[in-house]
Order: sequence, then structure tokens, then C-alpha cells
Amino acid sequence: MTGPGIGASEHIGDGPRGADWFPTNKPPNLDDWGKGAPGGRVVSTSEDWKTRAKVATDAAQAIRESIDLARGILGTNFFGAGCPEGVNLQAKLRAALLDSGGWAQNLSLQFTALEKLSQTASQTGEEFSATDQSASRPLTK
Repeated sequence: MTGPGIGASEHIGDGPRGADWFPTNKPPNLDDWGKGAPGGRVVSTSEDWKTRAKVATDAAQAIRESIDLARGILGTNFFGAGCPEGVNLQAKLRAALLDSGGWAQNLSLQFTALEKLSQTASQTGEEFSATDQSASRPLTK
């Protein structure tokens, strides 16, 4: 594996993985949240907000699929049925990944936050669009 304290060129699974293989928690690039305009203004379009909503929806779906996949895999003992070590390993993995306070619960919180973000982005895009249209009416008369 690659990660903190592990060599950057070690092999994982079917091939070598570099130190950049693991995702990082970098802060977002604020330039991605609108198009810069002269004078320091930010121009935002409804398409930008639709894209943000879709990205959040897609990420939420990927999280849900990961949780469902883990539940399916850990629902069966692949570690040695009738073998105390296999039964114990499955029980410990289920506890760490699926029980209250585990990995799946934390991912479920992220899933919920991403769904809310998607809804908020959609609503924000609609509100900006409506405000732009309302504000431009006096200019078009």
C-alpha cells in the first residue's frame, strides 16, 4: 500500500501505485466557483449551479453504492466458514465498517450532506436566475 509511512513505489493489487494514488483533502480552488470578471466581480450562471448539483448528486450516489457493496460483501463469510479466525475476522470487519459509528455511518452522513448540497445548489441557481431576470426587466423597457 501507499500512504503515510509506506513506500511510494510499493505494489497494491495488480500494479504499482504512486504516492498520489490516495485522495487528499485539499481545500477547493475558489476560482472554480464562478468566472472571474474585470474589477473583481464574479459572474455565475445557472449552468454552473446545475453542474454543482449534478456533481454532488453523482458523489452521493457513489457513496451509496460503496455502502451497499460493503454490506453485500460483508453479509457473507468469505474468510473461512466454520473457522474461528474467519468468523472472528468477519465479525470485526462488520463492526468496524457497518455498525453504529463505523465507516458506513460516516459515509451515510456524507451522503446526506451531498444530497442537501445538490438541492441547495439547484435552488441557488434558480434563485440567481430569477433575480437576474427580475433585475433586468427595468433595463429592457
